Amino acid sequence: MQMPHVLTVIFLLSTLIGSTASVSSYSAKALNINPTDSLLEVSGEEGDGEQHRALIAKLQSQERVAAQEKNALEVQQRVLVAVEQGQQLLEERTKALEESEDAMDATGLPGRVVVEKGTMESDRSEKLAAPNEVIPQHRMMMHYAPSEPILARMIHAIRADPKTPVTTVKVTEQQYWDDQNKKFVDNVIAIVAYMVTMFLVGIFYLQCMNKMLGPKVPDQQVRTDEFQYGAFECGDCGADWQICLCAWCCEWVRWADTASHPHVDFLAFWPGLFITALLSATATITFGATVPILLLVVVLSRQRIRAAYGLPSGTFSVLAGDCCLWICCPCCAIAQEARQVEYVDSRLEPYYENAQHDMGKTYASMA
Repeated sequence: MQMPHVLTVIFLLSTLIGSTASVSSYSAKALNINPTDSLLEVSGEEGDGEQHRALIAKLQSQERVAAQEKNALEVQQRVLVAVEQGQQLLEERTKALEESEDAMDATGLPGRVVVEKGTMESDRSEKLAAPNEVIPQHRMMMHYAPSEPILARMIHAIRADPKTPVTTVKVTEQQYWDDQNKKFVDNVIAIVAYMVTMFLVGIFYLQCMNKMLGPKVPDQQVRTDEFQYGAFECGDCGADWQICLCAWCCEWVRWADTASHPHVDFLAFWPGLFITALLSATATITFGATVPILLLVVVLSRQRIRAAYGLPSGTFSVLAGDCCLWICCPCCAIAQEARQVEYVDSRLEPYYENAQHDMGKTYASMA
């Protein structure tokens, strides 16, 4: 009884397996898909992805190498530019040395030199012992130079390269003093030319120039505490262009005119012009020793103007202010004093008239 049931179960199982296989084969045919082919395609796609990643990594490595080479080329380019600049600088130094050597040859002195003052006896002995001896030095000590342009080129060359060896050439005592005497004579000639020019301008100022001035200041507006016009006051420059021009271009001519004004009478025109121009011009050969004397003269004249117009004078603050003004801006001080004497009438008696009146009283008492 159990055998037919077993056979029935086996038959059903076989039928089910066959139907399942037929369905799967049918679906595979309908979709045209081969199971073996699908596995090969998947494996092929995985291989292409690996190749793509390897190619990208290779390209990235090549880009890094290219960037490194670019940086190296930029560094080499900067080095080449620096080398070229150094070569140009070296060529300029060589050219400057050649020019200095040519100039030294023209003056009879060999090459780039550092000149030191010596004696004729020591010079002769050195020439006999070693006529072509060259003493290298790393520092330049100069007491005397044959000409200014050569000296400038030598200083420029030494500053550019302090380690450059320098040739020392000694100059005789006679040559040294001859050069100093020549410089002194040149300065004296310049001083004489300046003095002659000032006197010619003074003659033109007195004989040919007509003063163009504005109206006088009314008595009600005259100040007694300080100068009528400020030292830096420029409100009336149009009317006072002659005063401003003379104070700027020929200051001592304008100062002498102010100092010789009847109400001031500090100095006559020509002595005042000669003293101030001479003290100013000789400051170059006296190493500035005449400048304090000149300052003393002009400040005393300013005190005389203050006394003539009843202004404060003689105190420490007044003297210090006048000295500072003359030191800082002498042209402004000259213009201020000129405006005072030209536009303001003094209420006091003129100095020379007061002196004559006192002298007349003295003579009357003596009689």
